[in-house]
Amino acid sequence: MVTKIILVRHGETVENAANITQGHLNSQLNDKGKEQAKSVALRLKDEKIDVCYSSDLDRCMNTAKEIVKFHPTVKIIPTKELREQAKGKYQGVKREITHAAIEKLTTPYIEWDYDGAESFIEMNQRTMTEIYKIVEENKDKTVLIVAHGGQIASVVCTVNGDNPNTERKHSSGNASLTLIEFDDNGKGEVKEFNNTKHLSSVS
Repeated sequence: MVTKIILVRHGETVENAANITQGHLNSQLNDKGKEQAKSVALRLKDEKIDVCYSSDLDRCMNTAKEIVKFHPTVKIIPTKELREQAKGKYQGVKREITHAAIEKLTTPYIEWDYDGAESFIEMNQRTMTEIYKIVEENKDKTVLIVAHGGQIASVVCTVNGDNPNTERKHSSGNASLTLIEFDDNGKGEVKEFNNTKHLSSVS
């Protein structure tokens, strides 16, 4: 039996476009993000989807709602554990400020907890615990998960067995698709990563 996980990153937000660090901010899709959500929904229109889990933040929930319009029997399960990495006092500030703080680090970025919020390692542990739980509870099903860039990077790093310090090489675009298949033993394989072909008509 194979459990298929379709990972979708949320559509573009006002903060994405303005280069603002989001973290747990409950930011909203902008007009482009809404169009991206509709495009990824069309891409998944004919896919078999058994269940949908989503970060409980609006940018993911509203992306998920667009997708399940074509799957009326599928309910969205809001999941706090699928939230983006918490970034504390850096949430809501320009990314250049966040990046300046990162450049001054004397330890690996993945260990930094944004001055008392959450490190990438902690977010990865939180996310993978939830992913493996979802896989275990939905064996031989196709599961849609709508989450954030940080989650997708951490999941792909973990499944590939990559050094977590390479997480930035696993960034994915807004409303992109990533497909991972898990076998009966919970071993995953990335079949598709950061597919954005369906967004060609969104400017």
